[in-house]
Amino acid sequence: MIEAVQGESGVRPQTEELIEAAARLCAERDILLMFDEIQCGMGRTGTFLGFERYRCDGKPVKADVVTLAKGLAGGIPAGAGLAGEKAAGVFETGDHGSTFGGNPLAAAAGLAVLETVDNPAFLAEITRKGEKIMAAIRGWNLPSVQEVRGCGLMIAVDIDRDAWPVLEAAIARGLLLLSGGQKTLRLLPPYIISDSEIEEGLEIMRELIASEK
Repeated sequence: MIEAVQGESGVRPQTEELIEAAARLCAERDILLMFDEIQCGMGRTGTFLGFERYRCDGKPVKADVVTLAKGLAGGIPAGAGLAGEKAAGVFETGDHGSTFGGNPLAAAAGLAVLETVDNPAFLAEITRKGEKIMAAIRGWNLPSVQEVRGCGLMIAVDIDRDAWPVLEAAIARGLLLLSGGQKTLRLLPPYIISDSEIEEGLEIMRELIASEK
């Protein structure tokens, strides 16, 4: 099981070489290739699923199992497991249950999210906004910014100090950020964030990162 983009460890996209090697090894040895898309799926990286940007032997990588949650139902608790041909027959009716699994509210919310996110124009906007954010931060040329990386609206900024004081200062100014390590700021903006909101948030970030330690 692989995260196409590792979230908690600092928003680290897997290399093309690693994914291709894993896909080839699984195919050769009849091992299930599984992707954890709970954080990087549902459009977060600018593709519907995070692993869809990868290829193996010139063809799109195919997953045998995919896990989904978080953004799947737009804030309503929901999770899902997708199974390809090799794994489709593993579970039979009654093998796996959930107290509230498949309830009408979560199902309706999930359908609404799918109809919205599974749209090339919508996904292209996520990519555009993410590139705008990363380009702006790199353009600051601040010595305190060590690295900027990510895909779509899943972005990390490594800084030269502990991240928590920056996070707390940002909250006090109305900007919610996350951490992805001791010195890593993690940005997971809402997909519908506007350009003006991006610019407002970036200005707060720039002031905080540029300030004295």
